[in-house]
Amino acid sequence: MMHHSLALFASLFLFTGTPGAQPQVLFDADFEADDGGFTGAFTNDWEHGAPTSGPGVARSGTQCWATNLSGTGAGGFLLSPLIDTTAAAGSDGLLLTWWQYLEAVPQFGYYYAYVKVSNPSHDVVQSVFGSRLETSEAPYPAGWQQMAVRLGPELAVPDLQIEFHFEGGLSDGWYVDDVRIETLHTVTVESEDFELADGGFTGEPLWGRGTPQNCFSFPNSGHIPAGSLWGTGLIDCSYPDDSNSSLVSPTLDLTPWANRREVYLLWRRMVETEAIGDGVHHEISFDGGTTWESSLGDHSRAYTTTSMVGFGQRFDPALTPSVKLRFRMKSDGIETEAGAWIDDFEIAVPERVLGSGSNPQDSLFVSSGAFELGSSVQLAIDDPGASFPPGSIGLLSISLGPDSGLPNGTPIPGWGMAAPGSSGDYLIDFTGIVFSKFTSFWSPGTPSVLNLAIPNDPLFADIELWLQGALIDFSAPTARVGLTTGLFERISS
Repeated sequence: MMHHSLALFASLFLFTGTPGAQPQVLFDADFEADDGGFTGAFTNDWEHGAPTSGPGVARSGTQCWATNLSGTGAGGFLLSPLIDTTAAAGSDGLLLTWWQYLEAVPQFGYYYAYVKVSNPSHDVVQSVFGSRLETSEAPYPAGWQQMAVRLGPELAVPDLQIEFHFEGGLSDGWYVDDVRIETLHTVTVESEDFELADGGFTGEPLWGRGTPQNCFSFPNSGHIPAGSLWGTGLIDCSYPDDSNSSLVSPTLDLTPWANRREVYLLWRRMVETEAIGDGVHHEISFDGGTTWESSLGDHSRAYTTTSMVGFGQRFDPALTPSVKLRFRMKSDGIETEAGAWIDDFEIAVPERVLGSGSNPQDSLFVSSGAFELGSSVQLAIDDPGASFPPGSIGLLSISLGPDSGLPNGTPIPGWGMAAPGSSGDYLIDFTGIVFSKFTSFWSPGTPSVLNLAIPNDPLFADIELWLQGALIDFSAPTARVGLTTGLFERISS
């Protein structure tokens, strides 16, 4: 009977697939074969090669970029090649990631380190990381750290450029490796537009919730949004000298989305500050606000965004049961500008192959491990509504393509998991299936699992996979099949 059901499972799905709304890599540089097209500019200490100072090794392979591969360096500018990101038009934006090792000792009381993205005409400029770190500021974590920032779809341009700028000394400086840009597709699971409530955010006196008024001095006043937001100086679009005032999010428990392995905190922002001594420090706490560390965002001497643009950060939800964000406006006593606005806060998860919604959410998920070369990953098939009897067995299939009917998939009458006789969506390309195997027996509270070993072979790097599972009840007179949701994964190095 088992072989007969497998033949039935195969015979129903004879269609070809086309790419769905999944991540597309637009730029990827690990600096091993070459310098990735990056160049140093102006007074410059940036070097490409194998580091012997700082971390002593690259994050991956042997090569990276550094302000000095073998000692201290004053820094300068590191510029990427021009990158075509127009493929992100129509998506939820871009995901920019890089790995960095940053060690800097304040010189004359401070140092500068920032990253910005722009096009050559500077029609679009976005600061994504920056610091004018002083001895009293929250530190950056030690060791190699991956930085992951979401950029809004306004940065889908034909000539995006990334700029790393460091001014320091008396330290090992800044090391950069594995720079990547890809399109981002997310599903919002919680949102707050601040129209009717403060969203649980709390602001010190400089910050307030309301509608900006009398902002005629703001150079892009046409971008002033209607409705309420959080901002500094909402009445006249300015902030006072010598300020140090914070906007703090509520405590956010991201663990409900742990089976997605990634979760994004997204918001829209505008920042305009004096270029030298002022800035908005983005900081994060992983213990509910007891301790803070510097994070991504606009800091002193970072380029500002003079219109509302998309921004966000990626987190591992399994590690963030009590995360808080803090936006801290700090100014000196010389000059002030418009300030900062924060609006449209969201919690979002990566869009997977979800179908029309007929298949129960979270019926297929990664329960441990990751799709990385040389790693193992465990896939779990579950029936959240427990409509199948204990002892049902799982079946997992992996394809090189999605179903041609995405984003809804192809409905199959009688193959729903939610209830006997319901319809289920088929979500992967049957003709592209490269792996299909039975998983363990399922019972309520005990998902059916399968462990996969990913070969440590560079030939498998960046292969895109579409996955879907099924539960099968062989105890019924006619075997009952229930389809899971789908997953999209990419094997990373």
